[in-house]
Amino acid sequence: MDGNDDRHFDTSPAVSVRGLSMIPDKTQPDVPDPNYPDIKGRYYYFPLSGMYTSDANGCRCIKDPLYVVNDYDFPTEYLPPAAEYREGLSNPHAYQIVKSGSSSIIEIPVSKAFSVQSQLLNNTEILNPSNFNNLKANVLWTMNSGLISKISMVNASPSSLQDLANSRISVEIAPNQSGNAVVTLHNGSISAPVYWSWHIWVTDTPVTGYTYTTEAPVATAVNYINYVNKADVVLQTTFMDRDMGAVDVFPNVVNPLSPTAEELTRIRASAGMHYQWGRKDPLPVFQNIDNKSFFNLFLGTVAANGTVSYATLTPDVYNNLSGTYIVPYNTYAASSGVQDADKSADRIAKILSYSVKNPLIYMIPSAFAPFNSTVPNYTNGTDWLGTEPNLALDRWGRGERNPV
Repeated sequence: MDGNDDRHFDTSPAVSVRGLSMIPDKTQPDVPDPNYPDIKGRYYYFPLSGMYTSDANGCRCIKDPLYVVNDYDFPTEYLPPAAEYREGLSNPHAYQIVKSGSSSIIEIPVSKAFSVQSQLLNNTEILNPSNFNNLKANVLWTMNSGLISKISMVNASPSSLQDLANSRISVEIAPNQSGNAVVTLHNGSISAPVYWSWHIWVTDTPVTGYTYTTEAPVATAVNYINYVNKADVVLQTTFMDRDMGAVDVFPNVVNPLSPTAEELTRIRASAGMHYQWGRKDPLPVFQNIDNKSFFNLFLGTVAANGTVSYATLTPDVYNNLSGTYIVPYNTYAASSGVQDADKSADRIAKILSYSVKNPLIYMIPSAFAPFNSTVPNYTNGTDWLGTEPNLALDRWGRGERNPV
């Protein structure tokens, strides 16, 4: 209480207190110090601000009604601990190396598959030993049939859940080859459902990055930490020098109206993959960016000795809306067991599970948002994940993090 209240020497209550009041509002147009007209905002700090106890009138205290139930004498209940597995949950879902003159090996820990399935996709049954007693790896697809010379499982039959940490996919990359591929994990057979998949990305040149800073702090703002005029904070971002899946960077073209053959080759190599927002795996585009010509994809089948044979997938087959590679929401929602009564989180888990099992499927909405002819830019987007809005932060249950 404030010791300086006028109490009038009676029993009237003290009604004033001291409190902390602070306002840090950079968006206000105030100029706190006329000597620094470029520093704007409303910044107040009152460590002993005067206020009234009535300011807390919105707070109420009540007696817990459960007090009358057994006088808080609740018996102890013991719940069996649920099996949890988080090993490798934050491991990457893409592996990138630069092509070499000799064979290269990429080793992929598979523990992530079991962490994601059990933690994020409601599939705790995958932790049953019978579901990881004969792990198999396959090459789902590649743009270069000469890229992967062999693929095999290390510790294909782990002895326990903990031993899964020692299981991995070994991918042998052929000498002097670059390109993209997606490899998958199964149990029992490569025709069994996909547990998880990883992007293999082999580039011609090392992947680098460059850093961009929005603006430097105002040096004269000595009473502020990193004060900037335009943004709220100094924003520094590192950008990759190419799109995901590009085997080379976009070249410096001397004459954009007449690029050389070498420049056109590098332009083609700078094309990346297609991604659906919220899905981790790339989708091939089937078309070169330099001359708009089309190319085929190769679907892999791994033999017992680890060698891979390929079948050709043409763009006409893939892009056929009546085919099996472009699937509308109503179809994959039904096959995933989505029910109207499902909670939003359960529907999301079912659809994400479908996307995990079908990395090459292009998932599209069954109905699109109406076109805004008045302001076309205001046309709403339509999501492959569901028919309800505002699902952005619910993908993978971690709105503050990148997709797993």
